[in-house]
Amino acid sequence: MEDSQVTDDQDPVVSPMSAMTTTAPSPSPPVLGISVLLLVILAGILGNILVCLAVTQFRTLRTVANFYVVSLAVADVLVCTAVMPLALYQEATGGMWYLPGPLCKIWGAMDIMLSSSSILHLCAISIDRFNAITKPIKYVAKRTAKMAFTRIAIVWMLSALVSIPAFFLFQKENDLCVPNDTTNVYAWCSSSISFYIPCVVILIVYFKIYNAAKRRARRVIHPGPVCTISANIRQHAAVSQSSFQDEGRSNQLSSPAIADRPDSVQSVEPVPPGVPVRDVVPVTAMLSTRAEAQSRISLARERKAARTIGIVVGAFIVCWLPFFILHSIFNPMCSSGHEGLSCEAVPTLYRIFTWVGWCNSSLNPIIYTVFNREFRQAFKKLLKCRKN
Repeated sequence: MEDSQVTDDQDPVVSPMSAMTTTAPSPSPPVLGISVLLLVILAGILGNILVCLAVTQFRTLRTVANFYVVSLAVADVLVCTAVMPLALYQEATGGMWYLPGPLCKIWGAMDIMLSSSSILHLCAISIDRFNAITKPIKYVAKRTAKMAFTRIAIVWMLSALVSIPAFFLFQKENDLCVPNDTTNVYAWCSSSISFYIPCVVILIVYFKIYNAAKRRARRVIHPGPVCTISANIRQHAAVSQSSFQDEGRSNQLSSPAIADRPDSVQSVEPVPPGVPVRDVVPVTAMLSTRAEAQSRISLARERKAARTIGIVVGAFIVCWLPFFILHSIFNPMCSSGHEGLSCEAVPTLYRIFTWVGWCNSSLNPIIYTVFNREFRQAFKKLLKCRKN
């Protein structure tokens, strides 16, 4: 009898991503709650499929930067199709797992891999955005589809490596799918790799992106001193301007060369003697009307894209931070028998916070729709079955 009492009082060890961590069945939620969660799952599937279709079908969205967005959408679709439905099944059965034991292992590993993939994708997107803003000339030359696919493959490989131990830790015991990690070592390591370290990197990178965008905005708004060039140089300048504009069209999210090299205008040779004054024109008269306009447009697109991804990152952190704080701080303290904590509420909070984290997979398409006009227009055309 004493052994049974000790087992019942012991707090369960919780997986990094799984909500169903209690050792006893939880009360079944009402039909309304099940219906709401089902709508969240369906919205996530539809929204992320629209993201993938928009990038593949519309040329304006078919950029190297958006390849990361498509891969992130694929991870979110898998969360909505492979992880959340089984969690909803557990909610309907009151926490019981009547499915085969191997499926419990696969579900636990998929949960951790896909959730880790989301934050690692956001980390890769942040680094790509930072390089595009701070090194527009050098980075654009290397910013190819092959490089993007290589980074995406690395993200998926790291996510798979993090999830391998979970496959062996999850077990079906007494019709419950629970992890067996009595030391909490894997919980701490996976939380650091899957959330804390990428979050620190993302926050640092976006702080630098913000400062770089401010400097570039000042450079465009306050150009350098006006210089003059002779009329026989006009044609050369016009050709350079045309080449610059063609380059800008080939990569809409890249930064203009003129905005990044303000001293290139001052390097023009002085006006030769004997050239009539009427043949001498200011450089800004030639470049500001078109090149500076293109510069402002490119910079605006860059900042808008960075803002959209920043909102996606912020939403991810807000959705998952409560879970990881609960998991990495409060759960180990409760498992070690720490006094003064209300550990009875931990299992319920785990279920709530994990569903909030999973709901982030349905939130990203909404963010794209609200804050990105090109995605919004593409979604409207896709829903109306209109061609590109």
